[in-house]
Amino acid sequence: MLWAAREVGSTNFRDIRLSQRLVSLVDALSQQSSSSLPQALGKWKDVKAAYRFLDNPKVSADTIYATHRQATCDRAKGERVLLAVQDMTTFNLTLHRKTPGLDPSDKQA
Repeated sequence: MLWAAREVGSTNFRDIRLSQRLVSLVDALSQQSSSSLPQALGKWKDVKAAYRFLDNPKVSADTIYATHRQATCDRAKGERVLLAVQDMTTFNLTLHRKTPGLDPSDKQA
């Protein structure tokens, strides 16, 4: 939950309860990113609360994304190299046989 709080906890909906709901929603979805809301949240009361949150006129995608973008920019400051990896990116390291620790079965890793 700490990551979610740092990432979106400062979103300003002018209602602390909405900010807290966003943090708990982001935390749950980050742990099960390919799941639906009912699958990720489990309990019907949490699903219902998420739908109420998303339907709230104070909540907008632009507000949430603005906070997320700012958190991303803040994390990137001072870094020399940033990788922009897409969701379906895979790495094939099998050609680097002499580099220790790349093979998941390598006990030295």
